[in-house]
Amino acid sequence: MRKLFLIFLALLAAGCNSMPRSVPKVTAVNEPSGLGNTTILRNYNYFGSALHYWPKVDGNVISGIFKNQYVSFNLTVGNHKLGVGCCIGPMAPWMDDQIEITVAEGKRRYFLVSPMILRSAFPEIEEISEEEAITRIAQSERIKTGFISDCDGKPVEATDNAPWYCLGMARP
Repeated sequence: MRKLFLIFLALLAAGCNSMPRSVPKVTAVNEPSGLGNTTILRNYNYFGSALHYWPKVDGNVISGIFKNQYVSFNLTVGNHKLGVGCCIGPMAPWMDDQIEITVAEGKRRYFLVSPMILRSAFPEIEEISEEEAITRIAQSERIKTGFISDCDGKPVEATDNAPWYCLGMARP
């Protein structure tokens, strides 16, 4: 019974994928020293916490983040597609969610990415209030665009040697 419970916990922590894959190509976007006009935060959830979620801008992966991490960048004024990707297995296709946004001059927007537990851990992206975002940012680590988080929560270049998942991140 104990072994079954431990297997269940490992699968719960893995969420979207428990097998390594090639790291996707990660593209840097315009990133200011402070908060940009667009910020994507990863939820604090335990489910899927051992895996990167892959924030996207206009179809391009811009980073790989674990729970309690975020990316912040500037987008040009106009229409854009924000998304998040995740994979459910080494041979399976990517699961994505995306929303279309309109960036306005002088306005900041905040988005939260989370697994949709009732839909087999599909990723979800949704807009959140500035108040909620600022509270979450204070408890989170920033990862630069063009980089992914390593198992210590530090930004590293996105190469095939970079970690795909980190079981050490699967902690409450």
